[in-house]
Amino acid sequence: MPYRQRRLGWLATVHRWDVEHHEVEIELDGDRVRDIQAQVHRSRLTQPGQA
Repeated sequence: MPYRQRRLGWLATVHRWDVEHHEVEIELDGDRVRDIQAQVHRSRLTQPGQA
């Protein structure tokens, strides 16, 4: 995800890049959802394409 800093109309500069890692755990009871847990981990990249 780019983190934008300056805007001029539709033009923006990218200040830094953030990475998000999503984990979702779904617990089933037969054919029904019993519980859902979601975690999002965020970190910063110094350069794009580093992940």
